[in-house]
Amino acid sequence: MVKLISIIGKNVKVISRSWIYIVLLVILPTLLVLSTSSLLDSVDEKNIRVGVVQSDKEYVIESMLPDSDFYMFQNIDKCKESLKEHTIPVCINVTQDRNLTLIDVYFDNSKLILAQYSKGYVTKKISEQQMAMFEITLDDLSVRMDAISKNIDFAREELQDSYNDILIQQNALIEYQKNFTRVNGEFQTSYVEIKTAEPSIRQAIITYKQMREFMDENLSDIQRQNAQLRQDVIYIKPILQVSLPPNQYNDISGRLDNMVATSTMMENSLLALNSSVYADDPDKMLADFDHSMQTLDEMHSLMITMDAEINRSIIMLQENRDKTQKILGDVEIHKNELQKIYEGMQSSSNYKVTFNDAFPLPNKTSSLYFPLLFLLIIAFTSIILSNLFIIDQTHKPSYVREMITPTGDIQFLIADFIVGLLIVMIQVGILFVQGEFLFKMKIFENLPFLLLVCFLVSGIFVFIGMSLGYLIRSRHLSTLCTTFALLFFVVFSDLLIPRQLTGFILKFITGLNPFVIANNLVFDAMIFSENNALSYNMILILFSILIFSFVFAYFCRKIGKRKIMKE
Repeated sequence: MVKLISIIGKNVKVISRSWIYIVLLVILPTLLVLSTSSLLDSVDEKNIRVGVVQSDKEYVIESMLPDSDFYMFQNIDKCKESLKEHTIPVCINVTQDRNLTLIDVYFDNSKLILAQYSKGYVTKKISEQQMAMFEITLDDLSVRMDAISKNIDFAREELQDSYNDILIQQNALIEYQKNFTRVNGEFQTSYVEIKTAEPSIRQAIITYKQMREFMDENLSDIQRQNAQLRQDVIYIKPILQVSLPPNQYNDISGRLDNMVATSTMMENSLLALNSSVYADDPDKMLADFDHSMQTLDEMHSLMITMDAEINRSIIMLQENRDKTQKILGDVEIHKNELQKIYEGMQSSSNYKVTFNDAFPLPNKTSSLYFPLLFLLIIAFTSIILSNLFIIDQTHKPSYVREMITPTGDIQFLIADFIVGLLIVMIQVGILFVQGEFLFKMKIFENLPFLLLVCFLVSGIFVFIGMSLGYLIRSRHLSTLCTTFALLFFVVFSDLLIPRQLTGFILKFITGLNPFVIANNLVFDAMIFSENNALSYNMILILFSILIFSFVFAYFCRKIGKRKIMKE
């Protein structure tokens, strides 16, 4: 133990004589922290320069990105040239296709982080405006959908009334057809009988005409003969009065008067008979009969046509009823589909997506990145200074004497480790003070836990730097290998690409990276000020890696010692 303390004291004296350690431990990390914090705090999305190619003058892209600095271009090719020259990170091309406004956004994907910042900023602003427009459109569409639904209900009621009216008309027409069929049947029977009797009736009218003509001729002859008879009686009476005796004359005169009276009475009877029996004009009767038969034929044709029209009307009503019923069914289906769309719109409008920060984080960007910067400085200091310290030790003449002393290699290894760890812990203390007071980190609240994490991670990188110093005696080559070893740990971490985006194997490998483990632990302690069971599991992993690094450094010292002995 005394030898170990003596070795530590000697190494501390060696370090204290070199002013470069003071510069590395105090001044340079402080300048690095301050310059990095000023750089990070100047980051603002409003500084993003946006190139715009806007052919549609009515669509103002400036209203969507009110805080941006715009550069107008005549065409998209010139805008892309500016992307290649890295003068702007975003290029927006606004065109009009009929009634649709097309917005093509081009990002400088050669700079991944800048592209992510730009994409997030532009997407956020455009999506916010589109969401606001969508909400307004959705409200207007809901009102229109309500009006359309009411109109569909009204149209369906009207169609239903029309369907009922058609059904009533069809039933009435069917009932009318039944009555018409009955009347038409009776008419057709009478029509057949009348058409059958038509020649006889026509012949009777002709016979009537002939009999009237015969009666007229005979009546004229009788009237003429009666007139001649009266003239003859008038003429013969004076002759008979002169030639006959009075008694005989009176007897013959009375007989002649009776004969004239009888003839006159017969004439009057014939005239009365002709006037009563043959009063109608037979020609008129025949004309009226022909007209009546023509009207009857027309009625017959009309009845047949009416029967066909009634059948056609019933068929058309049936077709209209079927069409109306189909339209009613289609209206009901479309109304249900419209109702589903409306309900889907209402249900979708019930979901409102809001992007919220899961954790309360510092307002300053530099405070958010301080844990990572702190760990980078600790890792760099641990691995580089321990490597330089060991290289200096191995090139001193006293190193050969140390190898032949009875003191064991483990004691020298532990002594060198304690000295290297002491250098790093001085820097850890300085960074703790800066983080607590300059960046408002919760360091002193979790000081024991942070010291434990710093001890483990610093010890791991100190052992790695010492191992490379033992194995490689060339100063330049050893420093180069140490630098690449540090870069390996930094590259296979969350610094470039989030490990959650990598595959299972790489995620597992990066999960064992002490830089990744320490970064997560330090971040949780400084930002969230909390530790959980997972944190202590990570502590166990770091402790296991520290033991492995110690064993590896011990074997590297043995190997380096043999190489020196051979020389």
